[in-house]
Amino acid sequence: MFESASGTKRLADVVRTIVDKNVMRIQFNVVSSDVLRAAQKEPERYKDVLVRVAGYSAFFVNPSKGLQEEVIARAEWGSE
Repeated sequence: MFESASGTKRLADVVRTIVDKNVMRIQFNVVSSDVLRAAQKEPERYKDVLVRVAGYSAFFVNPSKGLQEEVIARAEWGSE
């Protein structure tokens, strides 16, 4: 999303909409699905990568493979 001006504008538009709707909380994971896939293959090299999972933060390498796949799917959602 941050690799292009249009991606940055899309994020800004999302934030503006959230503010306009008076949403009280927002949290973004800013990590690519490529990094997350690499972390699955070599968890010892990526043990400090944090992601947001169902209301809490977790080191990506700790949850089950299924939960990791859900986080990756969210990272890929809406990518250009």
